[in-house]
Amino acid sequence: MRKTYETSLDRIREINFVNYMKDKHNLDLYKLPIKYSVDYIAESNGKPVGWIELRWRKHNRNKYPEFMIAQYKVKKMIDLYESTSIPSFLYIRHNDCISYLEVRKKHSMGNNTMGKPAVRWGGMNQMRDDQDREPCVYIPIDNFMIMEGIIGEDE
Repeated sequence: MRKTYETSLDRIREINFVNYMKDKHNLDLYKLPIKYSVDYIAESNGKPVGWIELRWRKHNRNKYPEFMIAQYKVKKMIDLYESTSIPSFLYIRHNDCISYLEVRKKHSMGNNTMGKPAVRWGGMNQMRDDQDREPCVYIPIDNFMIMEGIIGEDE
């Protein structure tokens, strides 16, 4: 089994995001077991409304033209949507905003909206282990919607 690289700061950030989604959007987020491959299921008034994968970036939204995520993760998000009819969302907490995108098959097929192959070899430049490089989906950052507000400057 692969080592988990989550830190105590990551867990604090997740709690802050859960509280933000409850306070600002009246959504209850429930942390999922690792076997689901996404972080949360969101409910509104007791009804499931979304699968959520949450990512944190230590830079402003427009620093890079594309967001890279493991192709395996995108596949799992699409599988959850197709097997439940509950949409899957990717949320990114940047230094200057929170952005999000509903993940669909089109994101991992053919070329992305920048004309580049959607799936390319990628991953961590500073590898933590031999599994940090893999096929990745590259989604243009402009495809993400921006949410209002941010959740604290030192997170």
